[in-house]
Amino acid sequence: MKSNSLDLRNCFIISCLVFTLIPLTIIGIGDSKAQNTRTYIPGDIYLLSESIPKIDGENTGPGILHFHVLGNANGIPVIGFKTLLQLPWRPGASFSYDAYRDMLIVIMAGRIYGVESSGNYNIIAHPLYLPYCIAARGDGIIYVYNKGTGFQYVDAMGNVYDLSGADRLLGENLKEMFYHAETNSLFLGRTIYDPEKFGNERYTAIIKMPLDDSGTRVESKIDSIMISVSKENEGPTGLSYGPIIHDLLSPLGKRSLFVAVDTNSGDLEPHLLKFDPYQMISFEPFSLISSPTITGIYSRICKGAIVLDAHRNGLYFYMEGSVGNGIHLADTEIRGATKFLEIDFGITNDKQIIISSPSKDEVLISGEYYEIKWLSTGVDSVNLYYSTDGGINYKQISINLPDTNSYKWYVPDELSTRCRIKIEYTRNPSIYDESELFRMKGYILTRVNSDSLYEAFNPIIDGWSFKNSKKNMWPGEWWGQFSYEYGIDPHTLQRYPIEFMLISAKPSDFPDWPLFVQSFGVEQTYYQDGLAGLIHSPTALLGWASIKDEWGGSCLGFAVSSLQVFDFPEDFINTFPEVGNIEILSLLPLNNSIRKVINQLWVYQFGEIQKEHIIQSYIKRPKNTLEDIKQMLLSEHRNDRYLGFYNNHGSGAHAVVPYKVERHYLYSDWEWIYIYDNNFPGDSTKRILIDTYNNSWYYDDMPGWGGNHGFFLSDPVSNYLNHPIFSEIVTSQDRRSASSKIVTFYNSKNAFITITDPDSNTIGYSDSLCFNHIQNAIPLIPITGNFHPPIGYHVPKNRYSVIMKSFTDSTTYFSAFNDSIVYSYNRSDAYFSQTDNLYCGEGFSVFSKDNQKKSISLKAIIKEDSEKVFDILNAELIQNDSIHFEVSSHENLKVVYFGAAKAYDLRIKLVASSADLLFEHSAIPVKSNETHYICPVWENLEDQPVKILIDIGNDDTFDDSLFVENQLTFIKNKDYKHIPSKYDLLQNYPNPFNSTTKIEFVLGREEIVVLRVYNTLGEEVETLIHGKYPAGNHEITWNADHFPSGVYFYVLRTKEYTQTRKMILMR
Repeated sequence: MKSNSLDLRNCFIISCLVFTLIPLTIIGIGDSKAQNTRTYIPGDIYLLSESIPKIDGENTGPGILHFHVLGNANGIPVIGFKTLLQLPWRPGASFSYDAYRDMLIVIMAGRIYGVESSGNYNIIAHPLYLPYCIAARGDGIIYVYNKGTGFQYVDAMGNVYDLSGADRLLGENLKEMFYHAETNSLFLGRTIYDPEKFGNERYTAIIKMPLDDSGTRVESKIDSIMISVSKENEGPTGLSYGPIIHDLLSPLGKRSLFVAVDTNSGDLEPHLLKFDPYQMISFEPFSLISSPTITGIYSRICKGAIVLDAHRNGLYFYMEGSVGNGIHLADTEIRGATKFLEIDFGITNDKQIIISSPSKDEVLISGEYYEIKWLSTGVDSVNLYYSTDGGINYKQISINLPDTNSYKWYVPDELSTRCRIKIEYTRNPSIYDESELFRMKGYILTRVNSDSLYEAFNPIIDGWSFKNSKKNMWPGEWWGQFSYEYGIDPHTLQRYPIEFMLISAKPSDFPDWPLFVQSFGVEQTYYQDGLAGLIHSPTALLGWASIKDEWGGSCLGFAVSSLQVFDFPEDFINTFPEVGNIEILSLLPLNNSIRKVINQLWVYQFGEIQKEHIIQSYIKRPKNTLEDIKQMLLSEHRNDRYLGFYNNHGSGAHAVVPYKVERHYLYSDWEWIYIYDNNFPGDSTKRILIDTYNNSWYYDDMPGWGGNHGFFLSDPVSNYLNHPIFSEIVTSQDRRSASSKIVTFYNSKNAFITITDPDSNTIGYSDSLCFNHIQNAIPLIPITGNFHPPIGYHVPKNRYSVIMKSFTDSTTYFSAFNDSIVYSYNRSDAYFSQTDNLYCGEGFSVFSKDNQKKSISLKAIIKEDSEKVFDILNAELIQNDSIHFEVSSHENLKVVYFGAAKAYDLRIKLVASSADLLFEHSAIPVKSNETHYICPVWENLEDQPVKILIDIGNDDTFDDSLFVENQLTFIKNKDYKHIPSKYDLLQNYPNPFNSTTKIEFVLGREEIVVLRVYNTLGEEVETLIHGKYPAGNHEITWNADHFPSGVYFYVLRTKEYTQTRKMILMR
């Protein structure tokens, strides 16, 4: 809107100046008293006025006042009121008018002027002006009026706008009629009668009168008025926007409307129609529902007159004819007497300056050049000044500058919403112009406060006062509250199920499960069973297991929260009320609530929207991101984004707040991005260097990280005010189209991995370096602010081979989240020298080249409205063995074994809003090179045996079948002798001991058992047992050669039993 207003103004004034500027001598038009001679400068702007006497002691107002532009076209002087008035209104036209009490509203050069007279009607007061924005205004303004408290106008589409301040729309599509009770104005449309254009055509007002019950016209009433154009001696031929006059208020308080009617004599006679102001007016063109009364014919206007406007009790018109040339007033209150008013010219100052840019609310950028533009007449030199306090005080830009109508200004380092430019005539400073209020700022993150003033982001004030460190964000006294072995889930109020042991959940895992649930919501992480309450989602558990790790940093949560507080503090407090009231962020001390909020926002990076944005932005180049940051900083509307960047020569990612951009003082190709880095709280000197020539970035405080990619702006921080969607949890039907083309792999953090596509392109991690040669693939590196290996990879949907090796932990795993099916692999007997060979495509395959025996577990989850889970547990692989497993028809599982005969444990689970069913069967035998096709009866999983179709030789032909019972139900219902009926953990012996000790325990039935040793700090020392054991007595020996003397605790846990005992190691 700002630019359109400026264009309208410039276009008009420039068009006026294309005429040859030569002095003209003009004789006043219509002056019957004397022929006054005055000199005018072509191209100057003048006011055309008339003197209006008092009638019957009443001041009738100034009448028509009008801007008039003089010029010279082809050597012929162009001057005269009629020339302007006969132009139809169009965008960019130079005039519009409306007489209202003591003021005429005029549009010129993109501004609306209210020109009013003083007590002496020959003196013209200084024009007042308001901006006018022409954008989306139909065919331009056709009616302007003064409401009393401000201006309003109507465009050619019938839309009504308020010009009091916001240029806001009041009403739409009123067609040819506008009624406003406050101003007593009625608008019906107007076209100027032009004899030269219409020739012998004439306007006719057709007044339709109602009929009484007998069918006789009621002459004193009017139903409607239609205006038509017709030839002489012909009847009306059609509707026209004829000379209907508007905006009258009679002394009697009645509504008045002038209609010029073509009489038989060929003259136009004004009819004055009066009606009750409170009667409704139809929005149909030219119809009056109120049936007003004709009160008489008053003054006569000669044929050929051009009706201009109606004011109070008079009608203004322009005419050329026997009665004289010029503007006339037909007074309707003096019984038909016509008063012809004399015309005179009132001249403005012959020297003028008009500033055309900067325009209202325009933002000028500090440190860059801006072209100030103005128009002037009669001025040869100017002084330029600027103000940052609304024009109260001015600072010098340049003085005694030749008047070239423009000046390239190096915008100073100022921050203000109340700036003005002032340009004055050097020889006469009283001749000047001031610009509209505009804004000045550099590339600085700012918000506008309640006083409409800028507030700049300051990392010392608007950043957190504490550091992104483990001591602050994940201390032992905080995570020590979490115990997945014998603790209580705060959402179910029950003990954590055994699945938490199967994924090796530890108290120190970050994020903790309750925070994961709070981040993504209970509805994404549990099923609601009407009887059993909340049931853990297997997919959510596997998703949490895939991202949990030792705490590495919470930088993203720091960056997002500080921007949210700066941009929309009320929304932040409403979302996280536990933080409390915030006046200055840096004054808030760290506490558990704040720690939890920052860590929760860190978790949001695994949301679907956030993940998609990172995938699209990963290859973003520094130069492009620099421009994105500049546009963000210049914006007046806050919904900012943090700056993320990846280690280009290693592995790691960081999130910071960019709040200022400056050019390097020596090198034009270098620019600094100043950042709030949560690794350095309270430090306003941190900055990143952008080399625009080489399209690279460098950060002194993270040496070796810089490069030419992995430098991007995040999605808007408003996205972090709601629960994200964890894309690994939702089904394919729920996913957005972009993410459904992506497969997400998660892998062991402390192993080298290479993922290869069918074209031999690779992505992976080795020797602390992340590499990527697959198009549209990116490593999933948690944004922590420190070094961190990838926890997975986003890759295009395809077939991939995977090699994992150099294990630094005995537990290794790999999972593939692919639409609504998830495959997972894990084992707990990995050695550094071993290699795991996997294949992901149609299903999932594991191949072993190592000569050591491996015990592996495989999982498949089918996620629809429910979750169907297959677990193949304790399957052994020897050298050159392989297993392929694949979901079939979203119901069954195909398991293909190549190699030696073996056995496996089968666990099947169904989780839904109405079910939590479990099936288990151990030691199912498999012959060499055999396929098992497992077919559960899902609706009766616990009570029906599972059918297994057998393909001997893997030739796609079923040769046999096998039915296996649910051993959980079997053990529960059968009475076994010699099986203990209780569980027990016995005291170790010897105790105290030196180096080795024996631990015994008793199981009442076959169970998955976990036996772990802890020190006095609650830290896990060693896992002695993690697997399935039959009912009966068991004994294990613990060798403590590598542990110091002291007190230790050993804990036995099964699904329904937990016991702890103490032992003492003495050397």
